[in-house]
Amino acid sequence: MKSPISVKKIILIIFALFVVSALCYVAYLYQEGDVENYTAPPLPEPVKKEAQVKEQVLQELQVLSQAIDAYYVKNMEYPATLEALVGDFLPQIPQETAAGKTYIYKATGDDYTLSVNDPKIYNMRKLYVENGNIIQE
Repeated sequence: MKSPISVKKIILIIFALFVVSALCYVAYLYQEGDVENYTAPPLPEPVKKEAQVKEQVLQELQVLSQAIDAYYVKNMEYPATLEALVGDFLPQIPQETAAGKTYIYKATGDDYTLSVNDPKIYNMRKLYVENGNIIQE
């Protein structure tokens, strides 16, 4: 004669099913990337004072870097150009305030750099973003 399944075994089976369901749901969310919830941060307003120009450029580099990273999450590759960010990730590509030119962007495989045209304008030797990290010397 077979013994009936004990209450402990039933609870254990239900718990295991719950854990497996939760893990499947987390895996699904991870696959989706949930970029639909990404909202592009507002670009800073242009400034006139020299002391504020460097701070604005740092903010713009950070906003651009965040948009590039969000593009990567959605597409599993970095954008070929900054213009690919317009629409889904940014309303427009800001121009470097002091130089009046577009930021320099290069993507190679799993790396990217985003730099100013001439860091000397900001009294620096280097001012760029490399894979999300702002480098300033």
